[in-house]
Amino acid sequence: MKVSVIIPTFNSEKYISETLNSVINQDFKEFEVIVVDGGSKDKTENIVQNFRTNFPNLRFLKNINDQGPAHSRLVGIKLSIGQFIAFIDSDDIWFDGKLKKQIDFMSKNALDFTFTDYLQISETGEKRSGIISGHKSNNYKQYLRRRGIANSTVIIRRSIIGSVWDDKITKSHGEDTLWWLLLMKHKNAVAVRFPHCLTKYRIAPEGLSRKVMKNQTTVWHSYRNELGLPFFYSLINYTAYIIDVSMRRLKLKFYRIRP
Repeated sequence: MKVSVIIPTFNSEKYISETLNSVINQDFKEFEVIVVDGGSKDKTENIVQNFRTNFPNLRFLKNINDQGPAHSRLVGIKLSIGQFIAFIDSDDIWFDGKLKKQIDFMSKNALDFTFTDYLQISETGEKRSGIISGHKSNNYKQYLRRRGIANSTVIIRRSIIGSVWDDKITKSHGEDTLWWLLLMKHKNAVAVRFPHCLTKYRIAPEGLSRKVMKNQTTVWHSYRNELGLPFFYSLINYTAYIIDVSMRRLKLKFYRIRP
């Protein structure tokens, strides 16, 4: 199996069909899909099980000891068999050809960690912005001062993951950033941008990513605790990170208001 696609779910009945369709209908076929559910009380499981009829490489797992989406991703990774691990959240959408284009790019250039550009869409699927892109590449020291890697665009070579994420679980949206930084720090991984828009990223009012202040607190906590950075070094990098995020938001806002 070439790729394992990990999808954490929790009460995802509203969007999961669209997400799964965008994954299962990829023209690249050497992949499995692992849906790890954190205790949904809605029709999520029934919907996923129905998809299994036409896609036998789809697995649905109940994460009994759920600790949030990061924990579900980790459970999925440990049960996966793919050479590459791809992530997508249960309300996001991949464009046609996403897997093949990105895997070909990684294989051709012997890359371990890639991400792509993406579009933001509203809760109802309407386009909210222009194409959002990140920096061309990011190493550990650079990404302490930056952002731009969206979880649902990421593919990572399984061999570099190891146990580096095993005890790094939070219920905050910020665990994605921490995981990327840990790979960069302990595995010398470099995250390389594949400059194509291949994902639609849904901005839902109830989403964790909307809790901006909590995210900022999580970043600071990660710098000081999980990454063990000294106070002033944390402060310097945290300030640079805030500036990078602010500039990206201004650029996005400018795009929206242009005639």
